[in-house]
Amino acid sequence: MAKGGNFEGEVSKEFSLYLTHMKTDDGVWRTEGSGGRVTCKAKANMLTRMDQWGDITYTIPETKFWFDVFSIECKTGYAKKTKDKTKTKTTLTHWSLLDMIDSSQQLCQFHEFWEQCLNDAIESKREPMLVFRRNRRSKCIAMHNDIFFGFINGFGNPSVNYLTLNTMFDPIPITIMNLDHFFDWTEQINETIIRKYIIKKLLVRIRKEYNKYHEKKRS
Repeated sequence: MAKGGNFEGEVSKEFSLYLTHMKTDDGVWRTEGSGGRVTCKAKANMLTRMDQWGDITYTIPETKFWFDVFSIECKTGYAKKTKDKTKTKTTLTHWSLLDMIDSSQQLCQFHEFWEQCLNDAIESKREPMLVFRRNRRSKCIAMHNDIFFGFINGFGNPSVNYLTLNTMFDPIPITIMNLDHFFDWTEQINETIIRKYIIKKLLVRIRKEYNKYHEKKRS
């Protein structure tokens, strides 16, 4: 299995344990073709299950509630092959969030990851959630800032560091935190909390967008 597939399997088991409160590690697994097959079928206008977008999905009814709301992409490592006259070598890409500010790259690595995550979420009418790990670093989770505040409403303020980004490529700010810290902070997660705090945030956002649209139409 390729490195990305190993990472998806690892993240799947962790989400399964999280969502089932440590009962089983096989309640979440990689989507068919890790989202690739569903993308091809969508391009061919073939109907697909919405929960087959993204990299991982539910395999048992107990974990379905999460994937009804979130489309999860998993990204790790990434190496770049460079060629010179003597040989081809592989160079590790040490991508950083600061690349969005101080890099000359047109699209930094995080930007590319989030853009794919966002596009898949839009196609499946769900919320984007990105799980990523830089080389030799801990896993992190990224989500829209209003969704993060939905978790705050449900569980209180996390007593750990987190980072909020305002970007030009997404009108909604993005919040990032350590994945293990997120699991510990929200360990009492259940379907009721998702409905009460997260879906409520989504409805508020939809209502604001609806009002903006009609204000623009009237002007």
